[in-house]
Amino acid sequence: MAVAKPTVAAVRVVISTTLAEDAVQSPIDDAAALIDGQCACISTLPPETQEAIVKWVAAHLISTVKNAGGGTITSDRLGDAARTYATAGFGKQLASSAYGQNALLLDSTGCLARLGKARATIERV
Repeated sequence: MAVAKPTVAAVRVVISTTLAEDAVQSPIDDAAALIDGQCACISTLPPETQEAIVKWVAAHLISTVKNAGGGTITSDRLGDAARTYATAGFGKQLASSAYGQNALLLDSTGCLARLGKARATIERV
C-alpha cells in the first residue's frame, strides 16, 4: 500500500521556496518512494500522519538543494545584501535539518531513525 502524499501547497506551507510546482512535486514523490521502499512500517500509521511525515521529508529534501530558497538563515547582512543558509550535514541524514527532525518526531515507529543504519544479524554456528 502506497503511503499518503501531501499536496505541493502543503509542502510550501512548511518551507518557503521559489521552486516551480513540478520541482516541489519531485521531492514529494521521492520522499514517498523512500518511505514506501525503506520504511514500510510507516504505512501502518494513520493516513494523516503518513502525509505529514512525507511532507516534512520532502521539505528536508528541498532544503538540501543548493539555491532552493530553503533552509534556516544563519546570517543576514543589509549592506551589499548577503544571506547565508544552513546546509545539510551529510552523514546525519534526517537529523541534519529542522524539517527532517520534524519527520523523525512524527514517526512513532522509529523506522526513519533507523534509515541507513546497519542491521543486526544472528548466525547460528
